[in-house]
Amino acid sequence: FDILKPYIQVGNRASDILLSKIGKYASEKKSIEMFSNISLCTLDTILRCAMSYDNDIQSQGESHPYVHAVTELTELWSERGRNPLLYTNFIYGLTKNGRRWKEQCDFVHRISEKVISD
Repeated sequence: FDILKPYIQVGNRASDILLSKIGKYASEKKSIEMFSNISLCTLDTILRCAMSYDNDIQSQGESHPYVHAVTELTELWSERGRNPLLYTNFIYGLTKNGRRWKEQCDFVHRISEKVISD
């Protein structure tokens, strides 16, 4: 597991941001929706470790273009999975959601390619 040691600090920084967000709600004695916050922390950690992409994902949340694209891709994938008529790529590509899927995939891939080239 020595190969993971360099990423401990990255994970700790992402966790510190999450804990800071939770702390603000706790000090105000307000409830907090945890799923999206933990999802953002997970995405932040993966992007920092796998792609060295450090772009304030957790603080911006859904307003961050990358997070918005990934969230929309997840929703589109889920909708497609519930409709057997859309299982074939050709037919799905002809639909409005299929075209949107392609746009968002291209956007996410462009970010990945940019990070890799930098």
